[in-house]
Amino acid sequence: MPLNQSSIFPPAKEFTINYNWVDMAAGTGYVLYYLHATKMAAGTTYHLTPSNYMDTLTGEHYNAQTREYYKSANAAGAGSASIDLDFDTTTFQHPVTIKGNAVIRFGWMCEVAYSDNVSAYLVCKLRKWDGTSETEIASCQSSGFSATGGSDSVGCGTIVMSVPQTHFNKGDQIRLTTEVWATKSGAGGSGGVVLTYDANDAEMTVGTKTLSAGSTLLAAAIPYKINP
Repeated sequence: MPLNQSSIFPPAKEFTINYNWVDMAAGTGYVLYYLHATKMAAGTTYHLTPSNYMDTLTGEHYNAQTREYYKSANAAGAGSASIDLDFDTTTFQHPVTIKGNAVIRFGWMCEVAYSDNVSAYLVCKLRKWDGTSETEIASCQSSGFSATGGSDSVGCGTIVMSVPQTHFNKGDQIRLTTEVWATKSGAGGSGGVVLTYDANDAEMTVGTKTLSAGSTLLAAAIPYKINP
């Protein structure tokens, strides 16, 4: 009599992704990531962390690690990004496929002195990172933002990136690179830009300007392909 091996060995558990929401028409499930920094003794690292985990790890009065921003004291000018940061997911332990429209939300500040002017825009690049090399997948660019006549300005925006079907193997990571390209004009003192990444999305004061609550989060909704 043959043995019923299914009764001896339990079936393997199927890997599932916890989506924040599903686009049924596109056949994709979205995972909302918060982009944030962690300060360690060895230096600062930048992460793409699912929002549900960040909601647990942070709180209303927790700001030592998350109420953060990156400030470029002077606009770099043409040919060079003033801000260039790489945010990475944890390493995938199972193969996944992404496809669809990624949505990225960001907050910014332009800081100028005297009669200077600063104009800037954000470029986001989605990449595959295997621990050694990057593979470019897609990119998008925001509309411009600026400060003129020596008066600082703040704001926030949302951009959409079209992501082609891309497969990630075990051991790969999603990397989202954020670049702020800025130029300064005028003969005054200085001009720079700020990119915020506060996981609490709380009010933040930078220099003489305050970014209101609800405008300091840096977040990305990544579309994962749902198997039929």
